[in-house]
Amino acid sequence: MWTFRELLVGMPSFTGGTEVLLMLFAPLPVCVALMLTLASRLPEAELSALRNVVVRDVLLVSATVMVALVIGLTSGLILDSPAAAAVGRNSALLTGLMLLAFPLIGARALMVPIAYVLLVVMEGYDAARQPRPWAILPESGDHLPAFAVTVVVLAVGITAFSIDRSHRLRSEVG
Repeated sequence: MWTFRELLVGMPSFTGGTEVLLMLFAPLPVCVALMLTLASRLPEAELSALRNVVVRDVLLVSATVMVALVIGLTSGLILDSPAAAAVGRNSALLTGLMLLAFPLIGARALMVPIAYVLLVVMEGYDAARQPRPWAILPESGDHLPAFAVTVVVLAVGITAFSIDRSHRLRSEVG
C-alpha cells in the first residue's frame, strides 16, 4: 500500500481531466468480497439452520468493516498518510451504500459503490480541486463530518439488509 498511498492518477472528468488519489479505489475489493459472500446463499440450508443466519451476516459485515477501519487507521499512522487513513472509513461508507441497495436490486448492488467512486472521480471536485460536500471519499481520515455520515449510512445499510434478509427467509418458510 505504501507504493501508491499518495499517488495521483489522471482520470477523465466532465469538466476536463482531473487527477485523483489512487487510494479512492482501494475499498472496492472489500465491497466485492462482501457481496460475493452475502449473495452466495443456500436457501434450504439457511431455512433449516440452527443458528440465525441473518445475525451471522451482520456480524460478518461488522467484522469486515472493523478490520478495514483498523487497517486503514494503522496504515495512516505508520505511513503518515491521510489518504491511507481514510481507506477504512471509505470501505465502511461504500459497504453501507451497497447494503442499502441490496434489498432493491440484490447482488447487482455491487455496482452502487463502483458507480459512486466513478461519480466522485468525475464530478466530485470543484474548479479549485476541493472535494464537493457530497463527495466524502476524498476527505482525510480525520474529517469528522465524513465519519458521521459514514456511520449513519453504514447503520442504515446494515439495518435495511438485515430486515430484508429476515423477511426473505420468513417468506421462503411459508
